[in-house]
Amino acid sequence: MAMGCQRFVVTLIDAKLGKQEERDWDQDKVMQNIGWLKHMNARGYDVWIRPSGEHNLIVLGGLSAAQLQALNEREYLPAVVIETGTGQYQAWLKLSNVPVVDNLRYQVKQEVFKDFERAGIKATDRADGRLAGFTNQQVQLSGGATPICVAQVVGR
Repeated sequence: MAMGCQRFVVTLIDAKLGKQEERDWDQDKVMQNIGWLKHMNARGYDVWIRPSGEHNLIVLGGLSAAQLQALNEREYLPAVVIETGTGQYQAWLKLSNVPVVDNLRYQVKQEVFKDFERAGIKATDRADGRLAGFTNQQVQLSGGATPICVAQVVGR
């Protein structure tokens, strides 16, 4: 996987009731449970994911295509970009090739946000990102459909 993680926390959130379930799975278990996750997504649950344990990633949400371009221009090259709705993106940034302890990762994230503010980039601070291939229950397209989150592996 482009994120380079072995374990993930998968969170299911009922979009209407706010009810939440979490699973801590390795990559294989995530893949083995795609059918069940699709079933839950069809029942109205949003599917979120984040690395489990120490890792080297931060995720930014609420980005436009122009803001993604600005990230690249500032040499913040995302490992993975997820299109969460029409023109809305989340970007996972890899901080290093080795895991980074939580407090240091938090400090780096705060510095990244300060840099973004100076550049006029607005982003949402997230702990989880949407899992690609599942619908975003929080956005309704014309006709009542919900958009499917699409991954764009941009490599690093």
